[in-house]
Amino acid sequence: MKKRKFLSVVLAMCMVLSLLPANFVYAADETGDFTVSGGSLGTDYSYSDNVLTVLKSTELTISGTTTKDRIVVASGVKANLVLSNLSITTSYTNDSDNSPLSLKDAGESVITLQGDNTLDGSGAGNFAPGIFVPNGSLLTINGTGKLTAKGSTSWPGIGRNGNGNIKIESGEITAIGGENGAGIGGSWSFSGGTITINGGTITATGGTLADGIGGGRDAAGGNITINGGTITANGGGRGSSGSSIYYSGAGIDGNITINGGTITATGGANWTGSTHGIGGTLTTGTNVNAFIIASSIE
Repeated sequence: MKKRKFLSVVLAMCMVLSLLPANFVYAADETGDFTVSGGSLGTDYSYSDNVLTVLKSTELTISGTTTKDRIVVASGVKANLVLSNLSITTSYTNDSDNSPLSLKDAGESVITLQGDNTLDGSGAGNFAPGIFVPNGSLLTINGTGKLTAKGSTSWPGIGRNGNGNIKIESGEITAIGGENGAGIGGSWSFSGGTITINGGTITATGGTLADGIGGGRDAAGGNITINGGTITANGGGRGSSGSSIYYSGAGIDGNITINGGTITATGGANWTGSTHGIGGTLTTGTNVNAFIIASSIE
């Protein structure tokens, strides 16, 4: 009788486990320091060698604090990620990619911000923008939360090179480039790509010689459209190499179209004073409702 009762209990437990919802939260030992809800481990995402890889477009909510794990969106995947009080700080390794959050080629990803989030690659040294947005990729950021993104030396807080596409809809975002990298936009010698800001509160600060929003050192600014939001953009200050003095980065630089928003743009300091708050070509649309403060306009 006891044996039958025991078997009945085991069968009931198996039936309960089979009914667990798809958004069951997996234990930390299966996903490193991350807590993931939504989707299924092994189908929608995988975890191996300290990398959480997003495999499908299923919405995933990711939280946790880590100094050893990072997130990669697989090539071609249109990821939907909710960052909920997530903190990733990467350190130097010999890997070719040390970015806390990396989109692979041709990926289209939507990041929704909840709570306070940090993606910090500033100490990684080798190839570590806070969010890596490569050629052919589209990144859209929205939500009501906060994000601080920091790049390592030569890398932007958010971005990579001239063919990446970054769109910000909402959220409170602070993006800080490493030395020679833009706050939002390009790495050293790469332009800012296409950047569209429709809303949110954004503070973007370029590293030495780089733009706050636009290109990295020695690069064009890209195509930048601001339709709304509160934007503070600070160009990186001067640098020196031997006896040669280089000029600083602009607050916002490139082919710039402003249709709305409140924009404060300050050029980085150099030996002659400072460079332009807004550099490149500035166009405003018709019936514009925008408030612009710039240290100077090229």
